[in-house]
Amino acid sequence: MEELIVLENVSKDYDGNIVIKEVNLNIIKGQTLGIVGANGTGKSTLMRIIAGLSKVSDGKRLLKSENIRISYVPEHFPKLNFTPVEYLHHMGLFKGLSISDIDEQIQTLFDIFDMQLMKNTMIKYLSKGSMQKVAVIQSLLSQPDILLLDEPLSGQDINSQERFVEMIQKYKTNGVSIVLACHENYLIEKLADRVIVLHDKTAHPNKDYLTKVIHFKSDDLIIRNILDRLEGVIRSDVKDDHICVYVKPQNSNELLKKLLERDCYIISVNSVVKYSD
Repeated sequence: MEELIVLENVSKDYDGNIVIKEVNLNIIKGQTLGIVGANGTGKSTLMRIIAGLSKVSDGKRLLKSENIRISYVPEHFPKLNFTPVEYLHHMGLFKGLSISDIDEQIQTLFDIFDMQLMKNTMIKYLSKGSMQKVAVIQSLLSQPDILLLDEPLSGQDINSQERFVEMIQKYKTNGVSIVLACHENYLIEKLADRVIVLHDKTAHPNKDYLTKVIHFKSDDLIIRNILDRLEGVIRSDVKDDHICVYVKPQNSNELLKKLLERDCYIISVNSVVKYSD
């Protein structure tokens, strides 16, 4: 595995307030890393450190090559006095692209993200979701070595989310390293090769933090009464005929089998992040 960036015991504080501490992390070529955690746990801070936009207070950020190209999509895109076309032309030229390449890329990406009707509207007047699309399009104008995405689906509709996932999967196929900081389990499940959880100001590379949630309907009183005693079940919430059961991932398939055997109607199966041990 080829390492592109390595963080060694990295800590960051602002005026004595520690945001992250002693984080060890490596960005591997062609691999997608998911960074999850509750609000305020330092996901955006860690992303800026990886991007080289924020200096570490302690520890080391090591670049394994001086020529690594990094594209970064921040969580909050500024309300600029440019239209998307104007902004993307400036960014494309900055990346060294020709005018014809920029125009071709803009046309393709505007079609994919359904932005044609907004291409000449000032960015400051766009919705949060549309501004985020502009930020994503900017990151995709040229192929980087590392693509950093901080809450890239914030404010996006379902169609845009699906198109985004398709685009990122193509980048993965081409060997781009991707780092996702997000709340969406959909993105983590579709794209991430490994996941770290930020908790207690540090990183936990532990997939046990991902908990399965099975949402189902049942009038079976027996299954309701025994749920919390079944292996791997963390807890269950019962409301009328709707039940949500939280189960350890290694036990979820066996529980699903039991529910189906008792004619329970499965509404959904998702993953959520558990923030405490």
